[in-house]
Amino acid sequence: MKILIFLAVFTFSLHASQIKLNAPCNNDTLYQGDYFYLLPPSLGEFAVHFFSDNEIPFQGSEMGFNSILETPIGLDALVVIDDQTMLAFGWCFKHNGKIKELMANEIEVLRGDKVEWFYGHARMENNTWTQQCVEGPYNSPLNPACSTQGDHGSNQLSDRVNGSL
Repeated sequence: MKILIFLAVFTFSLHASQIKLNAPCNNDTLYQGDYFYLLPPSLGEFAVHFFSDNEIPFQGSEMGFNSILETPIGLDALVVIDDQTMLAFGWCFKHNGKIKELMANEIEVLRGDKVEWFYGHARMENNTWTQQCVEGPYNSPLNPACSTQGDHGSNQLSDRVNGSL
């Protein structure tokens, strides 16, 4: 009887939220599905556990990610357009369809929430950041994740997960 009560409480306290990971070069969905947890985590905790559990390579922490799928970081993630304009590429997220101006560890993921990770850029013009977390460009020589070094594992991950990690 105690086991039945424990299972009933455990089952009813299990939460699910949807997570989606997009390819850095073409924004195709590499994975989309529900991820389960007991206590509401921060969006950063949610992503760290998801990436770790599914062996998706990443660099970063609950605050945010420098690299997912071995995408370029540091100077390799910067594109200088001219002497006044630069793009800084990296990973951004949407929470329930909206890009938020918060760190990933500052947002709580609740039951039924949707989290989407995509590769985007910030734009600096005349020493001022004018845009943040702009999606793309995809399939472009400006996108450092799509250079001659390949797609940074997105095809391998897509083949491995086939939509169901």
